[in-house]
Amino acid sequence: MGISLLRNRAILGGILLLTLLGCWEFWWKPQYRPYYQSGQAQYLREDYAKALSSLKTAYAIEPNASELVTLLGWTHFKLRQPEKARYYFQRALKIEPGNEEAYLGMAALELNRGGKAETAGLERIMRKRPGDPDVMSLLAAAYVQDGKNSLGANLYRLLLADKNYRQNASEALEELFGLQGFSDPIPSSFAPLTRAENTRVPFRATENSMWRQESGNWQKYYVAGVNFGPGTPGFFGSDPPVDGKVYSTYLQQTWQMNANVMRVYTLLPPSFYRAFKDATEAGS
Repeated sequence: MGISLLRNRAILGGILLLTLLGCWEFWWKPQYRPYYQSGQAQYLREDYAKALSSLKTAYAIEPNASELVTLLGWTHFKLRQPEKARYYFQRALKIEPGNEEAYLGMAALELNRGGKAETAGLERIMRKRPGDPDVMSLLAAAYVQDGKNSLGANLYRLLLADKNYRQNASEALEELFGLQGFSDPIPSSFAPLTRAENTRVPFRATENSMWRQESGNWQKYYVAGVNFGPGTPGFFGSDPPVDGKVYSTYLQQTWQMNANVMRVYTLLPPSFYRAFKDATEAGS
């Protein structure tokens, strides 16, 4: 009798505990969803400061909701707080390793700082979400960073039809083809790469002089040169200007100095070579 009574009390106590836990979890405990939904709506309205406030309140209640943690990452990204964004994206991936939005966030952070994103991972998401402009934009930038300019340009052309990405895609294509500062339309493809059949050596150094080959004969050549690098005033050396008008001006000033050689010791943006081509064709 005593054992039966104790067993009944234990069962009733367990039921009561489960009931109280259920009431706490579903009725009494503050719920994160309303705050999350409010933050999501504010994010979509691009009111990122208010969105952050709502999402932080939701996070204090439920710090392990993957979608909430991911949106916190994107909100910090929009507010230009990359380290905080990185923390939340990484946390979201720990909670849910297959979280595509968090993966895209990490890719966006990497590309935003001039690094490289893994194209294979972005291609995998693109296959699952064909035509998604958000994924397409990141993949296009990743292709360009990886030196796959043709693939990147193809995606940017598709993004010209998207109202949210049209401007960015147009600017990216202009930079790829070196068109900033010029009025030419965006080409449909890159010009084919052509190489000379034989190695040509139009200059040489010998007999304490520089020589230039003219009409098959070697003539002494006096070098009056200008050293030109990416450290343009007002720009970082790692981030030179991309506007062709800047380079056209510098080239014109170089010719006015009667210089006959320009030393370019590193690769410059395509707009420099476009400006140089225009200047040489004009006979400057």
